[in-house]
Amino acid sequence: MQSAFKSLISPIKLARPSVVVIHRLSDALSSKGFSTNDKKQRPPESVVYTEGMVGIEPYVNPTPPPSPTFSTPLQKHIYDLALHRGPLPLPLFQSLSLHHPDHGYYSKGEGVIGRTGDFVTSPEISQAFGELLSCWFIHHYQTTAIPSKSRLRVVELGPGKGTLLSDMLRTFGQLGVPVNEIHMVEVSKGMRELQAEKLEVSVTEEDSEGRLKEGTIEGGKMKVFWHDNVSELPKAEPDIVEYMVAQEFFDALPVHQFR
Repeated sequence: MQSAFKSLISPIKLARPSVVVIHRLSDALSSKGFSTNDKKQRPPESVVYTEGMVGIEPYVNPTPPPSPTFSTPLQKHIYDLALHRGPLPLPLFQSLSLHHPDHGYYSKGEGVIGRTGDFVTSPEISQAFGELLSCWFIHHYQTTAIPSKSRLRVVELGPGKGTLLSDMLRTFGQLGVPVNEIHMVEVSKGMRELQAEKLEVSVTEEDSEGRLKEGTIEGGKMKVFWHDNVSELPKAEPDIVEYMVAQEFFDALPVHQFR
């Protein structure tokens, strides 16, 4: 059976991962003189072969489905990507939906968070949230560090509109604790601009994609940095005390799905 089957087909090179279906294989073998009367030797009605195996000319549907219509450019982008590479993993689908640089949910910046947006977080409701966090950080800093020999660094993952950081920095200043560095992990160009506006950042540098990268606050007394991911954050230093905030950050990250 194996030699008879090989005589029916010839290898082809597939341009991309594909699936080739051989319909009515038993009829094809019979035409070559191979007996399929014996049920033990009878091949299945349909056999599926994938790239890397011996293939034949792919089956072409005589009536292809109509071209789909798309309500958004992102929908078409995801559709085209799925046609090219096959089923998309859940993390990739989420990442494109949320953080595509042009069409992702968070890419537009304005109109996402707050009273005029789709949802509201604690900092947008009351300044007390950021003030209480700052009071705890200041207490820890003053009781465990040596302020005269230590610099203070504040990091926020997914700063939103910058409201939480604004409330925290105001409290640090009112209680006489200077912050030396601000680091924000944010991939959206639009959200970075909202954060700079809220924190009154004097921008000094942009990246290759035109997104804000560095700046200063209070006439250069406080340095501000934006990063794409946590791996870009500066390493720990002996003379720096660092506090990190991640308010409603992890629930917006792409996740892997397991069974």
